Amino acid sequence: MAALHEQDPEQLWSPLAVEILRVCGAEFLVFVSRDWVGCEDAVHVWLPDGTVRSQVGEHAQQLIRHCKPLTGYYATSNDRTPVTASQVVGEAEWRDSVMAQRKREALASDHILGVPLPDASEPFRGCLVHRTGSGFTDEHLAFARRIQPLLAGVDRQAALLRNYRASTAKAPSGQAGPDPAEGAAESGLTPRETDVLALLADALTATAISRRLGISVRTVQKHTENIYRKLGTSDRVTTVLHAQARRIIPVREVAARPTPGRSGGIHSTCR
Repeated sequence: MAALHEQDPEQLWSPLAVEILRVCGAEFLVFVSRDWVGCEDAVHVWLPDGTVRSQVGEHAQQLIRHCKPLTGYYATSNDRTPVTASQVVGEAEWRDSVMAQRKREALASDHILGVPLPDASEPFRGCLVHRTGSGFTDEHLAFARRIQPLLAGVDRQAALLRNYRASTAKAPSGQAGPDPAEGAAESGLTPRETDVLALLADALTATAISRRLGISVRTVQKHTENIYRKLGTSDRVTTVLHAQARRIIPVREVAARPTPGRSGGIHSTCR
């Protein structure tokens, strides 16, 4: 719920990180992007109090980025089940390995749990949870499996918000335009309603929107009803044009999808 009401895509992960660390009794975690190893950006470390550390020493960054054996395991396998480093190589082997020793010295981390996004068609993306002392329990692993769909949902929401901000960052003249989030807020639209509105402008049906956002068709229709009510409109084209005029979404050609035998309303424009 916190993610669905967050306007800034960079703030979506903090409440999730805090909850993962609390449940797993862990010291810190990092989120892994698809360009993890080759990326030159700083490593961001989430701590249990919700703060993020970006100033991490170069040696520690390298140890975090090249998190063998987990990154190697996920890179060569379609398995996206959460696993620990000791499960991959064996508890004794991991405890006595050079990599484990280096992590203990540099990061004060004894155990690592990988929680990937469930999509096996992509390189490893997800989070690496670091814990000291005793290892991760079966309960921790069960929790990690339960939150995988939530990770995927937050990841989709972050991508939608970033794309939405990028598409509305410039006015048609090339000059910086007003903040689209302000226009949405002034109209009373929630971030999720703004997501639906942007996809309506792309002429997606309710079924396609539901797949894109991972929600039910009925929920899409309910969001669409709320959008129409808040913008004072009754059909897709008018709604999109109205939203463009308010700079809530970028100006572009509107593609309508009329349904034979009906006119206007949710059922004819968003099935």
